[in-house]
Amino acid sequence: MVDMLAHDNLFENGECRVIVRTPESKSSIIEQGLVPIKADLTDPDSLKIAIKDVDVVFNLAALATDWASKKELFKVNVEGMKNLLEACLDTNSDPFLVHTSSTGVYGHFIPNTPIDENYRFNPTSIYQESKYYQEKAIWDVQAENGWTNFGIIRPPSVVGPRDMKTMFGIFKAVYEQKFPIMRKGEGYLTFIHPYDMCSALLLLVEKRNQVRGQAYNLKSFECKLIDFLDYIVKKINPPKPPKHINYRMVYTMAVLSEIYAKLTGKHTTLNRYRVTKFALSRRYNDHKIRQLGFEPQKSMKTTIDESYNWLIHHNLFPPHP
Repeated sequence: MVDMLAHDNLFENGECRVIVRTPESKSSIIEQGLVPIKADLTDPDSLKIAIKDVDVVFNLAALATDWASKKELFKVNVEGMKNLLEACLDTNSDPFLVHTSSTGVYGHFIPNTPIDENYRFNPTSIYQESKYYQEKAIWDVQAENGWTNFGIIRPPSVVGPRDMKTMFGIFKAVYEQKFPIMRKGEGYLTFIHPYDMCSALLLLVEKRNQVRGQAYNLKSFECKLIDFLDYIVKKINPPKPPKHINYRMVYTMAVLSEIYAKLTGKHTTLNRYRVTKFALSRRYNDHKIRQLGFEPQKSMKTTIDESYNWLIHHNLFPPHP
C-alpha cells in the first residue's frame, strides 16, 4: 500500500502520512517521499495528532493472527477501531475513512455459491469475530448519528510477493508433503493480491461520493483447491505430491488437538479453523465493487508466480533443512 501511495497522483497536492512504530519503518517511509508519524491504535491521543487536518484515513492496521488471545485481539482490533473512529469524529477536517475489514465476518460456513454484502455475519474464529466487531463499531456510529463518511472493503486472504504467512506456508507445506487434499480438492478458495486490494482502496477514495456508508466484497480470483495445488506442484516440483486425506478424520483430529491445547496451555497448528479454511468453499460476489469500475489485475497463476519468484530471489525457498 505504501509503495502505491508513494506513486499515486491522488495525493500530489498534499502530504501523505504513514503511521510507523520502528526506526527502520521511519527510514523506509522517508525514502519514498512520504511523512512518517508515530502513533498506535491503542493510544487515542496519538491518533488525534496523526490524523489532524487530513482528508482521508486508510485503516489497514490489525492484529492478524490465530495465536493471540481474545483479550489481545479485541484490545487492538476492536478498541483500536473505536479509538480511530473517535479521532475521526473529533477532528475538524472530517476525514473520509477507508476501512479494511475481511470476508471473515461471514465465517467459513457459507453456501457453495458466491455470497454478496448482505449475507449474514457469522464469524468462525476469534480473529474473525474481532473483524466483525470492528465493522460493528462503524455501523453503530452510523446508526446513532447518521455518519456516513466511510467506505469498507471486505477482502479474503491477502496473498502475493512478500507474503511470509500464507503463501510461504502453503509452499513449504506442499514441498514437505504436509498439505493434505480434503474432499478431493473440489472446494473453492478466494484470494486477493496486494496490488488489487490497494487499487480498490484508492478507488473508494476516488469514488467517495458514491461509496459513502457502503461495504464491498473484494477478490482477485477464486479457484478450486485442486487447481491451486496442481499449479503450485508444477511450479516448485516437490519431492512428492500432496496426499488426499479424509476430511472427517482431519476435522476430528483438529477437535482433539484443540482440547489438548486447552488442557495443556500449548498452541496447536491443527485446529478446526485451519481445516475448514482449506476444505470448505469460500466464494464471494464482487459485482458491487465492479460496478464502480474495479477490475482485478492479478490471476491465480500470476499471484503464485510472483510469490514464488520473490521467495526464490530472497533465498527463502526451498526451505533449508
